[in-house]
Amino acid sequence: MLLRFEDHVSGQQQDELLREFDLLSPEEAGNDLTFADAVVANVRKGASDQEVVELLQRLANVPGVRYANPFLEYKDGSFLGIQDRLHVCLNAGSDAASLEGFLREHDAEVVGSDRYTPEIYTLRMLPAARHNAFEFSVLLQESGMVRWAEPDFIRLLTRMSTNDPYTRDQWALNNTGSASQYNGTPGADMEVFPAWGIT
Repeated sequence: MLLRFEDHVSGQQQDELLREFDLLSPEEAGNDLTFADAVVANVRKGASDQEVVELLQRLANVPGVRYANPFLEYKDGSFLGIQDRLHVCLNAGSDAASLEGFLREHDAEVVGSDRYTPEIYTLRMLPAARHNAFEFSVLLQESGMVRWAEPDFIRLLTRMSTNDPYTRDQWALNNTGSASQYNGTPGADMEVFPAWGIT
């Protein structure tokens, strides 16, 4: 599951809070995500769907937790984390005032609009919201008020690897200082493999 804490909650407080929930085994946010404002927490194997739903509800009510949402599995096997943001495009004839009324009703807010396409808005779910951004995007779509609504997912990718058999000889990609790389300086390379892990 994907969790985001309020800014005032320290890393140590986050770890302590996550240890209170037996179904969770927290990971370092930096291991899977390229930013420090969200945490990936694994759910114990064998947990039922009902246990996960109850855990999400309990976490959402913990002071200091901005959101706790599940991951969805995409058809290619990658995981999509549901954040608290989504993007929408208003239908022709819909106006921002009617959108804002709908947002107030569902504990969401506008955080910005596209400078070049003014009918596209970025929305954020408030902590009191009954729905996550994915569920709310479905509600908006069904309302007929928007042309489209897309949650702002975080997609966890598998580590990038190459199938080039000569990669080991390309010192600019990964300089090991080996003889096949002309005895170069280990580490004097473009840091490509760490970059591929996050892009």
